Amino acid sequence: MHVKPDGDKVRALRGKANAAEFAREAGITPTTLRRSERCGTLTLNTARKIGAVAGVHPREFCRPISRR
Repeated sequence: MHVKPDGDKVRALRGKANAAEFAREAGITPTTLRRSERCGTLTLNTARKIGAVAGVHPREFCRPISRR
Protein backbone atom coordinates (compact mmCIF):
# COMPACT_ATOMS: atom_id res chain seq x y z
CA MET A 1 0.00 0.00 0.00
CA HIS A 2 1.18 3.50 -0.78
CA VAL A 3 0.41 6.73 1.01
CA LYS A 4 0.72 10.43 0.27
CA PRO A 5 2.34 12.40 3.09
CA ASP A 6 1.59 16.01 3.95
CA GLY A 7 5.04 17.56 3.53
CA ASP A 8 4.39 20.37 6.00
CA LYS A 9 3.39 17.85 8.66
CA VAL A 10 6.47 15.71 8.01
CA ARG A 11 8.71 18.78 8.34
CA ALA A 12 6.90 19.69 11.57
CA LEU A 13 7.44 16.17 12.92
CA ARG A 14 11.15 16.42 12.14
CA GLY A 15 11.29 19.85 13.76
CA LYS A 16 14.81 21.21 14.08
CA ALA A 17 16.39 17.76 13.88
CA ASN A 18 19.03 17.29 11.22
CA ALA A 19 17.42 15.60 8.20
CA ALA A 20 20.21 13.04 7.75
CA GLU A 21 20.11 12.13 11.44
CA PHE A 22 16.31 11.84 11.48
CA ALA A 23 16.42 9.64 8.37
CA ARG A 24 19.10 7.43 9.92
CA GLU A 25 17.03 7.00 13.09
CA ALA A 26 14.03 6.05 10.97
CA GLY A 27 16.05 3.57 8.90
CA ILE A 28 15.39 5.41 5.65
CA THR A 29 17.60 7.37 3.29
CA PRO A 30 17.81 11.17 3.41
CA THR A 31 16.45 11.12 -0.17
CA THR A 32 13.33 9.29 1.00
CA LEU A 33 12.86 11.79 3.81
CA ARG A 34 13.17 14.67 1.35
CA ARG A 35 10.60 12.98 -0.91
CA SER A 36 8.20 12.72 2.02
CA GLU A 37 8.71 16.41 2.81
CA ARG A 38 7.90 17.22 -0.83
CA CYS A 39 4.68 15.15 -0.70
CA GLY A 40 6.02 12.27 -2.79
CA THR A 41 4.49 8.81 -2.63
CA LEU A 42 5.72 6.52 0.15
CA THR A 43 5.08 2.93 1.10
CA LEU A 44 3.05 2.48 4.26
CA ASN A 45 6.09 0.78 5.82
CA THR A 46 8.22 3.89 5.23
CA ALA A 47 5.50 6.11 6.71
CA ARG A 48 5.43 3.82 9.76
CA LYS A 49 9.18 4.25 10.18
CA ILE A 50 8.89 8.04 10.07
CA GLY A 51 5.97 7.94 12.48
CA ALA A 52 7.83 5.67 14.90
CA VAL A 53 10.70 8.14 15.24
CA ALA A 54 8.26 11.02 15.72
CA GLY A 55 5.97 9.05 18.04
CA VAL A 56 2.84 9.36 15.88
CA HIS A 57 0.69 7.08 13.73
CA PRO A 58 1.08 7.53 9.95
CA ARG A 59 -2.54 8.64 9.64
CA GLU A 60 -1.49 11.83 11.44
CA PHE A 61 0.60 12.94 8.45
CA CYS A 62 -0.42 10.73 5.48
CA ARG A 63 -3.47 9.77 3.51
CA PRO A 64 -3.94 6.52 1.59
CA ILE A 65 -3.74 6.61 -2.17
CA SER A 66 -6.84 5.11 -3.77
CA ARG A 67 -6.34 2.04 -5.89
CA ARG A 68 -7.51 2.14 -9.47
